Amino acid sequence: FITAMLESTSLIQALSSGGDDFISKPFDVAVLESKLNAHLRIRQLNQELQVKNNQLLLVNQQLQLEQKSIMIFFDNALKNNSFNRELIKYHMSPVSLFNGDLILAEQHENGCTYILIGDAIGHGLTAAMVTLPVAILFNELVKKSLSLGEVASEINSQLTKLIPRGMFLCASIIMLNGKGDTLSIWSGGLPESYWFGERGQLKKLIKSEHLPLGILNAEQFDDSVQIINVEHGDKLYFYSDGLIEAEIDNNEMFGSERFSDCLLKYDENRFDQVLAELRLHTTGKKQNDDITLLELTCCPSLH
Repeated sequence: FITAMLESTSLIQALSSGGDDFISKPFDVAVLESKLNAHLRIRQLNQELQVKNNQLLLVNQQLQLEQKSIMIFFDNALKNNSFNRELIKYHMSPVSLFNGDLILAEQHENGCTYILIGDAIGHGLTAAMVTLPVAILFNELVKKSLSLGEVASEINSQLTKLIPRGMFLCASIIMLNGKGDTLSIWSGGLPESYWFGERGQLKKLIKSEHLPLGILNAEQFDDSVQIINVEHGDKLYFYSDGLIEAEIDNNEMFGSERFSDCLLKYDENRFDQVLAELRLHTTGKKQNDDITLLELTCCPSLH
């Protein structure tokens, strides 16, 4: 607008009716030209921004298509899992589309049950780069009748070949024999697990003895396992650090002590009660990492 009116109400009315600027009479042509050029630059920037937004939209659509394809591939790789519900209860809560935590289970023809619980560094698609090859390998390795240490060693060997340096998988690989009275564990990098007796007493904290998978080469890798004699009805709890690092109030974490207290507090339905406590403390808080909890009950395999 070129106007002689100086009242603020008139100028507000001019701008609110669709004008972008005004200049007062008498006007200087050079000032008018400068204002026009300034608005032309803004118009050009808006046009360029629209073009870039359209390009980003296309890229995002392509990314979503690729993620969907990878998700189908990942789901197919996990379909071979054979979870014996008499032995295994688990909860998984991913922070994004791709879960950086992993639970695999396979029952061998000899009755032994093999379980892998893993936590890849990071989360999302980056973590899936680590968990996907493990999901593909695990079932095939179990079928080959390898020992638990050999399974861990072969997974480690493949990861060191496939994934970039600096990426790894914290994991516990477990084998429960067919009679349900002997448990073998290879554990690298996961938090300590809890072993409870049938009467609810804490028998032992089972600590990780190794580095995570994908760090050491074959010559450095230690495939030794812990072997414990369990009784029917014993329960073991394995979890990823996303559980104990879940945020509650004032940037405080759920924490190992609170988790331990929850496990010790309940005898009946301990698994469900612990999850209820976790939800109670974290409701309304942003989840920053994948959360996994697994309960293994020691009893003969139904084969």
